[in-house]
Amino acid sequence: MDFEDQVLVRLADPATRDGVFSQDALAAMAAAGYDHPELAGPYQAVFDELQLAVDLRAQVRADGCWQRPGDQWATELRLSVTGLGDAPSPGLTALWSGSVVAQATVATAPVTAVEVTPSDGEHLGLQVSFAPAPATTVARSLPVTIAILARDVGAPLTALLAQSVLVRQALQDAGREPALDPDLRRRVSIVVAWVLPAAVFDDTGWPGGDTGTPPERNQARRQAAAAWLAGQGIALAVLDPT
Repeated sequence: MDFEDQVLVRLADPATRDGVFSQDALAAMAAAGYDHPELAGPYQAVFDELQLAVDLRAQVRADGCWQRPGDQWATELRLSVTGLGDAPSPGLTALWSGSVVAQATVATAPVTAVEVTPSDGEHLGLQVSFAPAPATTVARSLPVTIAILARDVGAPLTALLAQSVLVRQALQDAGREPALDPDLRRRVSIVVAWVLPAAVFDDTGWPGGDTGTPPERNQARRQAAAAWLAGQGIALAVLDPT
């Protein structure tokens, strides 16, 4: 079984699904989808719906009508057909609708005293005292629609970027964006997640891994890649093949 099929099988089983996405991967999804750098782990994936091997080929819509001589009304016909175009499906491994739950630190400072004093005969001075603010951690749910593309070692980077653009546009056209939360600053409505083998980042062509042991260089390249991909609305998930 190749790497892409391994990812598909692990996503299909609820018992192994969470293991596909590490804490680093969930953090990357939060960063790609939302502009909230104050959020931190631990993160949790919530799968409201997970569709496997989704066909994103565009539908062709045809409208027409016919009318026999002597008929008063025409008969209308409306069809939507998938697969008539020349462009192949981008090969979407899975489509995840749900949320990523992150942690946020909130400072709460209770008022301890309020003092009102006269100042110049016409105005009053108000002095409010606060107690030291304790730090409270609260969970924040980030609604997400994540298009998952699993690719093996050797997948061309330019093709993967182009597929990501096509996938996002097709899902936006289909109205698959999550509900917009006015309290959250969203970067993109659809996050694309690349699931890649760790061996991809053994390639010295990736920037960021110039010093350290081979595992340290691999990790540095992953971190550098995740940072610039987040700006494209793409999250990086690195997975060791079974």
